[in-house]
Amino acid sequence: MKVLDRCLIIVFNFCLLLVAVWVSAVPIAKNPAYYHFQFRVNDIYGSVDDNGDTIAHPLKYIGGTNKYAKYTDEQLDVIIDHIIDYLFNDKDDFALELENVEVSSRYYGEYELQEKVDVFGEKAITHMHDVKQLFIIYQIVSVIAFVVMLGIGAYLLLRIGQVRKILFEYTMLFYGVFISICSIFVMVNFALAIIEYQESSSQSVMNFFSTFERVLWENIHWLFFPFQDDKVEGSFFNDTLTSVLTTDLFITAVIIVLVVIALLQILWLSFTVVMKLFGGRIAYKIKEYKYKNSISIEPTNSSSNS
Repeated sequence: MKVLDRCLIIVFNFCLLLVAVWVSAVPIAKNPAYYHFQFRVNDIYGSVDDNGDTIAHPLKYIGGTNKYAKYTDEQLDVIIDHIIDYLFNDKDDFALELENVEVSSRYYGEYELQEKVDVFGEKAITHMHDVKQLFIIYQIVSVIAFVVMLGIGAYLLLRIGQVRKILFEYTMLFYGVFISICSIFVMVNFALAIIEYQESSSQSVMNFFSTFERVLWENIHWLFFPFQDDKVEGSFFNDTLTSVLTTDLFITAVIIVLVVIALLQILWLSFTVVMKLFGGRIAYKIKEYKYKNSISIEPTNSSSNS
């Protein structure tokens, strides 16, 4: 039983981590208010001039071309709703067409009003199709993990007197191994970025961090799409999608997710510490209560039979 208990504690923590990522990431991804806030912070929305008129900021690479577009704030809101609707509802096609958009071939060039434009290019559409499939798969995995977590949690509670001493140790072991693997992954990518940076002609701090970001992004895609070169290469593109979903937007989302996960793990670790210190006493009280309750029930049953 000891080997089984140790394995179940590891599985429980793995399932808890999967569920924690899902319950913290989904509310962000499907919340329009988060995008609205990030659009304001990152100057995606237009600015107001001295006359009170809204001036749209040009966004590059409309529809995967080399053209720039000036979307109104209302059109940007349509783009936000479209992204959320595609990821979390039954919308099959990520393609989006908007009417009356100002377009130019240069950032500071003259902008002409076009009746209809394709907001996203083919690479963006294909990439978001892959992202949606990952969302669906991860949602199924998270539901299964949640059910397994509940089952193992009930089992561990029933055996809290036997597992209380190893609950904290094996929880710490799991996260120690997990953090080590993540650290090694980041360090390996950092080393690869250094090698590539040294071979490049442009050596600057910004160039190094952009190289590291690209190498890290590429290898993260390898984790999700192993042996599929088209998926990895297809994740690098310039489009309206990459102009509105900025790096800062993703970094902020990751920070929020990590904070939520950390809080959940602190609660769980606190529980394991309490069980280690007082689990024996709690288990004894539960047994004592059951024993007294069984004694008080027996006379009642015997008297009713007579």
